[in-house]
Amino acid sequence: MSLDRESLHIDNLSTSNYARRRSQLMQLIKQLRAVGAQADVDLPRIAVIGNQSAGKSSLVEAISGITVPRDSGTCTRCPMECRLATSSDPWYCQVSLRFEYDEFGKPLKDVREILFGPGLSEHEKDRVELVLRRAQTAILNPHVPHTNFLDLDVEELKGFKHGQALKFSRNVVCLDISGPEQTDLSFVDLPGIIQNDEPDIVRLVEDLVVTNIKGNCLILVALPMTDDIENQKAARLAKQEDQTGRRTIGVLTKPDYLTSGSTKRRQDWLDVIEGRVHRLKHGYFVTRQPDDDERAQGITSERARQVESEFFDTHAPWNMSMEPGRFGTRNLTATLSKLLTEIIDESLPALRSEVHSSLEKCRTALEQLPRPVDDPSTEVLNMITWFSSELKEHANGLPGCEKMVQTNRATYHDFKVSVRRTVPRFYPFKDKKNGQGRSFDPDSTDDSDGEESIRASDKPSPTVERSKPMYLKDMRKHIKSCLTWELPGNVPYHAKTALISNITQQWQDPAKECFHGVADALRLALSGIIDKKFSRFKALEAHVRELVFEEVRVRQEQGLLTLEMILKLEGPPLFTQNTHYNASVRDKWLAKYKSAKRSAPAQEPLPTLPYVGSPDEMPNGYGSRGAAMSIEDALASLAKAGYNVTRESLAKLAPVDEYEEELGVMADVRAYFQVAYKRVIDYVPLAIEHTFVRALVEGIQGSLIKKLRLGEPDSRQRCALFLNEDQNVVLLREELEARRHRLEQANHELLNFGGF
Repeated sequence: MSLDRESLHIDNLSTSNYARRRSQLMQLIKQLRAVGAQADVDLPRIAVIGNQSAGKSSLVEAISGITVPRDSGTCTRCPMECRLATSSDPWYCQVSLRFEYDEFGKPLKDVREILFGPGLSEHEKDRVELVLRRAQTAILNPHVPHTNFLDLDVEELKGFKHGQALKFSRNVVCLDISGPEQTDLSFVDLPGIIQNDEPDIVRLVEDLVVTNIKGNCLILVALPMTDDIENQKAARLAKQEDQTGRRTIGVLTKPDYLTSGSTKRRQDWLDVIEGRVHRLKHGYFVTRQPDDDERAQGITSERARQVESEFFDTHAPWNMSMEPGRFGTRNLTATLSKLLTEIIDESLPALRSEVHSSLEKCRTALEQLPRPVDDPSTEVLNMITWFSSELKEHANGLPGCEKMVQTNRATYHDFKVSVRRTVPRFYPFKDKKNGQGRSFDPDSTDDSDGEESIRASDKPSPTVERSKPMYLKDMRKHIKSCLTWELPGNVPYHAKTALISNITQQWQDPAKECFHGVADALRLALSGIIDKKFSRFKALEAHVRELVFEEVRVRQEQGLLTLEMILKLEGPPLFTQNTHYNASVRDKWLAKYKSAKRSAPAQEPLPTLPYVGSPDEMPNGYGSRGAAMSIEDALASLAKAGYNVTRESLAKLAPVDEYEEELGVMADVRAYFQVAYKRVIDYVPLAIEHTFVRALVEGIQGSLIKKLRLGEPDSRQRCALFLNEDQNVVLLREELEARRHRLEQANHELLNFGGF
C-alpha cells in the first residue's frame, strides 16, 4: 500500500476501534508523563529537533494548528509538549506547566503539573501565542509565582527582568489541544540548536536535546533544504543517538526557498526523499509552510494546507516523485500518529513489567535504609543499649565476636613468655670454662611443672633480656658480697632476696606492655562497634566516640594503679604459703644441679657415688651402665622395705660438696621464681580483665546515659540535634520515596488502563 493511500485510510479511522485505541494510548502516555513516570521508565514519545531557523517552529505550528512565538529574538527556551486529541467537541486548548526540575537542574521529589490559567475556546485561538509567551516566562522564573504572569501583555513580558531568571529550563510547557480536526498525536518540541552563543549555553541546549532523544523516542529532525544534511548539527546529534537510523524521521523544510535554477539541488533532495541516499527506516517527509507575507496576511491553518498541496502538485520534481505520500503536513501527521500508536502499543507489556520491577526494587531499597526517627530520646537510649550489649559479646568472645578475646589471649601469652624469659640462668659448674662440653639447660623443667622452655618462636617483650649466666664461683662471690653478721653456715637472706628482686623488677615493663596491648585491642573493638551502631548519625557518633574513649582513659588509669599494686606484691617481703610446691621444686632443682655438677668431663676423677639418673640418659664416660642398674635395684629394694626413696633423695647421700651453699641458693631462688612466675602470669591478666576490661564493659551503659543526660527534661530536644542524619541518606530516602510515589501512580494508571 502506498503512503498516500495508507494515510488516507488512517484518516478515515477516526470513529473506528483503531481510533478509540489510539486515543486511549495517547491519553495513557499523557497521564504517565503527568505523574513524572518519564523520570523512571522509558516512555514512548516523539521529539522534534532542529537547528535555529530550520523551520522547526513552522512545522510545529502546522502539526498543532496553533501559532507559536516566533518574532525576532524569540526562541523556544524550554521543552513544549503538544498533546493533540481527536474530539467531537469544539476546538479547545489548555496550557499547563510541568515542573520536573528545580532551578539548579536537579530532579524534584514530586513532579507537579499545574494549569496555567483557564482553557481557550475556538474563538480565543489567536490568544494561544500570548499564553505560550507567558507560560515560558513563568517556567524561566521559578522563584516568581506563576500567577504573576497570567495577565502580562507582550510588552510587559519583554520588559520583565528578574535577576534569577534562567536562560533555558528543562521544565515543560504543556498544551492539550482537542477538536474535530485534530489527530491523536503527542510530541515534544525542543529548543532549537544554537551555535553562536556562550559555550555553556550551547552545551546546555545540546545536552537538553540529547537527553530527550535517547531511548524509546522517535526523532523528528527538521532539515532546511537550503543547506546540505551534512551541515546540520541536529542531524549529527540524531545520528549520534540513533546510529542505524531506525528511530529517526527527516522532515525537509523550505522547499519553496530553492530557486528556479537549483535543479541539481532539487534532484539531490529527491534522491534523499526516495531513499537512494541517507537512508532512514521511516524515511523523509517534505512540508511547505507559509512564508512571512502569508503569515502577515493571517493565513489560516486550513488554507495553509491547501497552498501546500497545490505547491507539491505543481512543482517539479515533487509532482513526479515515486513517493507522493512523502509530501505534505497531513501525510506527515498521519504517519507520526500511526507510528507513535504502534510504538506505545508494542511497548505496553514491557512498560508494565518495567514499572512493576522498578517499583519492587525501589521498595526494597527503602526497606534497606534505616527508618526515620520518631522519638529521639528512646532512639538514643536503644542505641546505647545495643552498643553496650554488643560490647559484652565482644568481651565474652561470643560467636562472631571472637577477635578481641583472641587478641587479648595472644597478648597474655606474650606476657607469660616475657616473664618466663627472666628465669635465672644458674649453671652448677665452677665457671664457664669448667662447664664447656657439659650439657645443661637452666630453663628445663619437669613434666610435672606443666611449663615449657622458652622457644625461638615465642615473642617476649622487647624490653626483657635473658638473665646473664651465673656459675658457682659467681654465686660464691655474690653471697660473699651480701655477708654481714651471719653465723658460720648461714647464707645471708639478702643474697636470695637480691637475686629474686632483680628478676621480679623486670616484670614491670612486660606487664604494662600487656596492659596497653589489651587497651589497644579494646579501643579497636569499641571503634568498630561505634561505627556499626552510630555511623548513621555523624554528630551522635562523634560525641559518643569522645565519651567512650574518655571513659577508656579513666578506666585505664584505674586499671594501671591496680596493676602496679599487684606487681608491688612481688617485691619485699618475699612470701608464699605454697610451701609444698616451693619445697618440691627446690628439691628437684637441687638434685638437677648436683647431678649436673657430678657429670664431670672425662679428665676429672669420677665421683664416689654412682650416677643416679636414668640409665638411658647416662652421659658418655660416666661409670658403667651396670652401676646405674644397681641403683635401680637399690631403689627397688628400699621400696620393698617401705622406704619411698627417689634418685634425687639418693643424691643427698653424696659427700658434702664444697659448693653446697651455692647450690642451695640456686635451688631456693629457682624454686621461688617458679612460685612467683606461676601466680603473676595469672594475676596480671585477671587484674587487667576485671579492673579494666570488665569494669568498662559493665559501666559504659550507665556512664553514657549519665553523660548524655538522657533523664533530663530537655533530653528529647538535645537528642534530636544528635540524630541529624547523614545528608546523603536523607537525600537518598527522599529520592526513593519520590520515585516510589511516581511509580505507584504510574502502576495505578497502567493497571486501570482499559486497553490491556
